[in-house]
Amino acid sequence: MSFNDHDYPVQVSRVFPQIDDGHFSVELLFVAEAPAGLSPGQSADTRITLGGTNRALILPDDAYLNDTGGSWVFVLSADSKTAKRRAIQLGRRNNSQVEVTSGLAPGERVIVSAYGPFGSSQRLQLTQ
Repeated sequence: MSFNDHDYPVQVSRVFPQIDDGHFSVELLFVAEAPAGLSPGQSADTRITLGGTNRALILPDDAYLNDTGGSWVFVLSADSKTAKRRAIQLGRRNNSQVEVTSGLAPGERVIVSAYGPFGSSQRLQLTQ
């Protein structure tokens, strides 16, 4: 944890499961000394990195996931005139996005609206 421009090692002692506007709360225990000027029970805003950061291909968590279970998506063609059904595999997810571990390449565009109206179609013809 960083406090007053100093880093302090901490351990997570409790996670509160409620998510409010994409935020959640945790209780932290200082591994060594606590920062001077921070009282027990006092709250402090901080940014926590769990594990190392890494690049990932992500999609928004949207209606298409409910219709497909996250096993496939409609991928737009380069000219945006058609979309083809393609199998994907998902990894980590949070309340707003999901990681795609295979089946898509960076830069490909996906339809993320509900897929129910498309039935079992394999390909969509798009018009404007």
